[in-house]
This record gives sequence, C-alpha cells and structure tokens, in this order.
Amino acid sequence: MGEGPDASRLALATAWASPDGAGGGTAARATAPGWVVTGDRSSWSLSSGEVHFDGHVRAEHGTAVLTADSLTLGYADTRLTAVHAMGGVRLVQGARLVTATEARLDVPTGALRLTGAPQLVEGGRRLMGEVVTLWLDDDRLTCERCRLELPDPPVAAVGAPVP
Repeated sequence: MGEGPDASRLALATAWASPDGAGGGTAARATAPGWVVTGDRSSWSLSSGEVHFDGHVRAEHGTAVLTADSLTLGYADTRLTAVHAMGGVRLVQGARLVTATEARLDVPTGALRLTGAPQLVEGGRRLMGEVVTLWLDDDRLTCERCRLELPDPPVAAVGAPVP
C-alpha cells in the first residue's frame, strides 16, 4: 500500500492470504494518511482494493471519530478513496453527534452520505431526514425530507433586560 511517512499501512495480529490476493486477520489496524481504523477482525482483497473491518470498528480522522459494526475501506494505489460504514453508525465531531444505520464517505470530496434514520444533534438542535449529506471538512450539509427541531429560546424573567 505504498512507502514513506504518507503511505497506508495495515497491521494484523494474525493474518492469512490466498493466491488470488484475498486474505484475513484479527485485531486489525489500518493507517491511511490522516486515518486510523481499528476493529476486531479484518479481511482484504488486494486485487479489488478493499479492506473490510468487523466488530467494534473505530475510524479516526482529524477531530472526527466514527464507530460502526463494520466498515469497508476502498483504496487505489496508496490513496484512500471511500469509506462505507454499516450498522450502528455514530460520528462525533466536536460538539456534533451524528447517528445513522449506514454512512458512505467519498474521501476526495469529504461528503459523508448518511441513510437509515440519520440524525444530527448539535447545540440543542436536532436534524432528521431520509438522507443527510454532511461535508466533514466544512460546515455544509444537505438533507432530503427533513425535520428540524429547535429548542425554545430561554424565557426571560420578569423585569430582566431582553437581549
């Protein structure tokens, strides 16, 4: 998966490989530039450019931490191209909490597409929709069939100045 400090790496406690390039392992950890992914088990296919993690999956990228039941990384040469998380997806990024059943990240654009009852909670606001797309590198998002819940503004006490 490449060489040098910016190269992707895969470390396994145990591993096996077959002649067709498929393989597997346990206590998996993958590192791609800017990413660290861990899980209980992994399998990979060098020929198709995929690494699959199962069980207690945790992916860290900058300030974002994504957890899921399983996760598949797609790569071309030494570059990570896609991340597909499935089951109990939870993303924490600063004060933002995002949950969904499934998430697909297009790494080159930074667009994270969430499906399966996606929900974003931040600062007392809750956004729900059929599909929520969140860009990890900035504060943009789109939502299909949305519902936004805003907290009531605090009620000022009688005689208190109004902001």
